[in-house]
Amino acid sequence: MRAIEASAVDKEGFPLALKDLDRNLADAAGRDMRTLISAVLSHLGGRKTATAHGYRTRQILTCFGWIPVHYAYIRRAGTSALLSAVGVVSGSTMAARDWVVHCAVLCGSFAKGRALHKKGYG
Repeated sequence: MRAIEASAVDKEGFPLALKDLDRNLADAAGRDMRTLISAVLSHLGGRKTATAHGYRTRQILTCFGWIPVHYAYIRRAGTSALLSAVGVVSGSTMAARDWVVHCAVLCGSFAKGRALHKKGYG
């Protein structure tokens, strides 16, 4: 807020920094949500179980962007129970996949939609 108040003003007296307010708030909220989701999933997935052989960290794509998830690894399990419970398929959550489809429709191309989502615009 101080940065906005301290920025130059337009002819009406409004801070020029207001033009980027929604983008800056969205970026900050996205960073906070990525941190929160990562912490929650890593806490749930990192619990010690009798059958765990160790721990792994995997990057998954969420609707807020890529996050690291730390989880208990079980040999020959095929997939992490945590990632299955979250609905991770091909490295992304259902919500992330929905955003890719949404972006693809807006862009008229799946490849363009996927690229747009990777930039963080959804």
